Amino acid sequence: MRKTPRWYQADALDAVMAALTTASNVNPVAAIVTGGGKALLVAMLMEAINLRWPGARVMNLAPSMELGKQNTDEAVGYLPPSLVSRIGVYCAGLRMKDRLSQFLFGTPQSVTRQAKRLGRIDFVLVDEAHVFDVGAKTAKKIVDELTANNPGVRFIGLTATPFRMRGLKVVPLTQCGLFDAKVYDLTSGRNFNRLVREGFIAQVVAPTIRFPQIDTEGVKTKGGDFDDAELA
Repeated sequence: MRKTPRWYQADALDAVMAALTTASNVNPVAAIVTGGGKALLVAMLMEAINLRWPGARVMNLAPSMELGKQNTDEAVGYLPPSLVSRIGVYCAGLRMKDRLSQFLFGTPQSVTRQAKRLGRIDFVLVDEAHVFDVGAKTAKKIVDELTANNPGVRFIGLTATPFRMRGLKVVPLTQCGLFDAKVYDLTSGRNFNRLVREGFIAQVVAPTIRFPQIDTEGVKTKGGDFDDAELA
């Protein structure tokens, strides 16, 4: 059975697609809380983009092999067979190096080595967008080479953290050099509490931890701390 998107996944999809169709140069960000189901949103966006721009090539970048596999599996389970047949994976850790498919899943670490050889990519869905720093070598190379292949490539950020810390300063992702419009945000405390009430995410639980009382009288110290052997 094909999954039915939750109300906020459908709302996020509508917001991103509205931004993409309204302006040809906007790189939007959608923020959804951790555990909110961004993997399904990736698949939904691939389908919606294909309907709006048939044949467009879409790549999903996830920061780890495990997250990339999760997103791929979600897309395989959600998309119709006609689109599943167009899915490819470029990830050295998964021993898969497909450069030609319409829908590509990969990690920045693998893609950065072959970005120029991927050909024209029209849309890049950046998962955990807050760690995709265009000021760093890997992300900058990907952005530069995909833009060289296609000056009209669009980057779409998905994250539960629509900001980046610079020292003690909180800097919105829209001021970090790649994304320029936050079009959907479900990360406020009120929205988090709503998702808890509706059963979409679990409550935050802080269990009480009781530490045993240890008699350290007579235990020697070394370098300002207890000697490990004597403490044992």
